[in-house]
Amino acid sequence: MYYIKKGLLLVVLYFLSFNLYAQDTIVYLEEVVVAKKINKDSHKILKTRGRQNGYYAISQGISFVGEVEVKKSFSGVLKDVSFFFSNQRSLNPKETEFELLLFDRDENGNPNEKLTESKLIFKVLKNENGKVTIDLSPLNLKVNNNFFVGIKRLDEDTEWNFYVDIRHKKGNIIYFKLPETDSWEVLEGKNIDMEIRYVVE
Repeated sequence: MYYIKKGLLLVVLYFLSFNLYAQDTIVYLEEVVVAKKINKDSHKILKTRGRQNGYYAISQGISFVGEVEVKKSFSGVLKDVSFFFSNQRSLNPKETEFELLLFDRDENGNPNEKLTESKLIFKVLKNENGKVTIDLSPLNLKVNNNFFVGIKRLDEDTEWNFYVDIRHKKGNIIYFKLPETDSWEVLEGKNIDMEIRYVVE
């Protein structure tokens, strides 16, 4: 497997500070795509379950996340996450901002606390399509249980939808939250099509 950097997509990290006199720090990270050889003994990939079939329309302001399942003995540091923006629809007509959402799992199996206090923002450029990989390595996020990954569309354009690929399997659930609401709703039998690369601890 290979990795390179592709200077098309930027991830913007707004690091929150409790210091009243400190300003927010912004860190720009490039999109990465497969290109550089990696050590398969230390780097692993998690994929959401099910058969890739269809896509989900992401309207303005909606948050939605899918569960990433791990084994009981799992322990790793997240390196990057990939989404698959659907090429079955027309290309996105304009640059679009998304917030990357990362949550742990509560005792009832629902999204709970955020894995980081930072606000993570990435941009998908006009006419960009297919696989988009976001570098998470600067965050040094360690996980050892199931967790949730998803996105929230931030632009205010209500005239068009953005489409992301999904996977179908019994037991899959997409959790989504409408604008101006605090509670999660569920969409059963589906999950976001995504891959997460991590380093084994």
